[in-house]
Amino acid sequence: MLITNKVVNSDHMALHVYHQYLKRSKIEGVFKFLKDELGWEQFQVRDFLAIKHLILLCYFVGAYFYEREAELTHNEYMILICKLGGGKGKITRHFFLKGLALLAHYLLAEQFFKEHNLTPDEFRALLQQTE
Repeated sequence: MLITNKVVNSDHMALHVYHQYLKRSKIEGVFKFLKDELGWEQFQVRDFLAIKHLILLCYFVGAYFYEREAELTHNEYMILICKLGGGKGKITRHFFLKGLALLAHYLLAEQFFKEHNLTPDEFRALLQQTE
């Protein structure tokens, strides 16, 4: 049974609508990743074009992984990124995106340290104060 507000007057149209709705969970997964891992709700970018480009990039990564998953599971960088994302030997989009999120956080922290001229010792001291 298909529940939709679209006009469905053939089996072909019903199948088309069904396939469109199957993609919804993938789209929801990308938005969950954007909100949970990349802080989408605290997004500082206000330029609509920049936001569209970021979303497009996330979808591109997801689609690329989906299409080339068999090849990518043997790629050494993909394996490392998935391991960073907590994959423990599993090479999946989920662990790849988690690994990318950690890399993004690392790069933001590295940028912060450079901007504030923090040395490795000062960084360690900063970490000790948070314990």
